[in-house]
Amino acid sequence: MRMTMPIMRILVVCCAFSLLAHAADPQVEAALKAHEDAVAKLKAETIKKIKAVQTDKMRKSDLAGANECQIAIDQLEGKKSKPAAGEAKDSEEDFEVLGKSWEGQWISRDATYELSSIQIKPKPQFLTCEELRDDVAFQTEVDPTAKKGGEWCKVDLKRVYELTRIEVGNRGESQSRTVGAELLLSIDGQKWTKVGVFKKPASKYVFPLKGKKAQYVKIQTTTANLLGLKTMKVFGE
Repeated sequence: MRMTMPIMRILVVCCAFSLLAHAADPQVEAALKAHEDAVAKLKAETIKKIKAVQTDKMRKSDLAGANECQIAIDQLEGKKSKPAAGEAKDSEEDFEVLGKSWEGQWISRDATYELSSIQIKPKPQFLTCEELRDDVAFQTEVDPTAKKGGEWCKVDLKRVYELTRIEVGNRGESQSRTVGAELLLSIDGQKWTKVGVFKKPASKYVFPLKGKKAQYVKIQTTTANLLGLKTMKVFGE
């Protein structure tokens, strides 16, 4: 996707009219103000269109294209790109800046998963991320002994990968049930390392994990809540 021409046109217009800034003629100043407003409007419209393209590319897991969009947006807004931060994003529109830590392939599409208990039969869409009509892809039972371990979902990637990030799609309703759950990684399925916490209700969570190695990924509750999620994407190399 080429962003060069729209950006260049805006910069040319801005430079041309900045040369008139010293003019004392009220008519010139009024014309300059009108053109500055037009440039600002054009810039805002261009950014809006680029963000729409960026959102579509993120949905398709086209990280390179999304990163190109973000660079163009930063240029228009006069910002310097920075790595994305934070453990949870409320929506794909909140997916901020893509840096090197976001590289990697979608490696969990053909993985398998198991649950601590089953209240709603697990569906493959949890890992394939295909269209799902239901609110959740699976749901466990309420665990009265949650303080001793909690309900969990464990994903087997089939071999050890170096992970870059994990995206988790929360249930459509009662999203607060996920709050407090922990994201755990393991190489052997026995010894687990906590790498993240679901801190607040959200429709989507993004966990940057550059350099972390694992074959198994587990989401485990820490309260007496059941566990129900919609999708998971693990990216790695």
